Amino acid sequence: MLTIATVNVNGIRAAFRRGMGDWLESRNPDVLLLQEVRASDEILADHLPPGEWHLAHEESQTKGRSGVAIATRLPMSAIR
Repeated sequence: MLTIATVNVNGIRAAFRRGMGDWLESRNPDVLLLQEVRASDEILADHLPPGEWHLAHEESQTKGRSGVAIATRLPMSAIR
């Protein structure tokens, strides 16, 4: 069974401070859709390590604004 989780994180760093790491571990989704990421590619990869996740992230071009991301357990073949 494929599991998909979608989360409005309101800042990835804040979400992990509030327990998102434990939540991810308990839920163990195959696909994770994130809204309001508010972080660079590097910060996102720090929280969702490349060895565990394959990431597609659209960072906001305006500092302080929100971006979106897709994290998957298996490699993505097409991203649009």
